[in-house]
Amino acid sequence: MRRFLSFAAACVIVLGSAASASRSVAAAAEQISERVVRAFEARDAAALASLFPSDRKVRVSLDRIADLKGYIGPGPLVEALRRYLSSKAEIRFDADTGGGKGGGSGTIRVRGTLITRDGSGRRERIGMVFSFENVEGDWRAVEVRETG
Repeated sequence: MRRFLSFAAACVIVLGSAASASRSVAAAAEQISERVVRAFEARDAAALASLFPSDRKVRVSLDRIADLKGYIGPGPLVEALRRYLSSKAEIRFDADTGGGKGGGSGTIRVRGTLITRDGSGRRERIGMVFSFENVEGDWRAVEVRETG
């Protein structure tokens, strides 16, 4: 009986730790989603740069925003995003709060839709996915791609 109680207590501790870790990942995903929204809507190069690691290339697949594919340094990527956003009269990034989930060990994915309107009123919707990893204690996007 004593062994069973010890085993049950160990299970409760493990399950409690897993639930706590899941909540902390969910909280981190929500904060990261908010960072992406603020960076896009601010159109600010520094805010955009804060999403990416400064010392390594990012895996990129952007067709409509910029013709970028492969591994790109954060400087050219931020400049391409900034140029695209500066050409738009209105910008909104709707993060899918249900989509900010772990995509693997130590990865958080943020899905969303970039909605823009140019000066003539033409509207464009671009689905996007960001993959974030914890880089030196801070979450940074290591991949950004357009979807369907």
